[in-house]
Amino acid sequence: PYWEALIFTNQRLEGLWSHPEWVGDITRGQRVLFRLSEFDGQVCNGGIAQFFWNQPETVFDVADDLRFLGVPELSAYYERALESLVGKRDRWLALR
Repeated sequence: PYWEALIFTNQRLEGLWSHPEWVGDITRGQRVLFRLSEFDGQVCNGGIAQFFWNQPETVFDVADDLRFLGVPELSAYYERALESLVGKRDRWLALR
């Protein structure tokens, strides 16, 4: 419901999906909702590795968003996954 009202059916945001650079033109709450919805969709579809692979430009933003929402347990799990990715940065980049 929130996604529909705040993001998907918001006419002011029309075209956002095809122009991700426009994300800077929306409110922080909309940005958090947008990014975490993308995160959730990727993780539910193929896991955290899929999210890291498909959305590398938002990996650190999602960490900030989780801290902003005040979900320490989820933030800690995400940080551990992020540390694992950073530790394998060269191998990951070679695969990409």
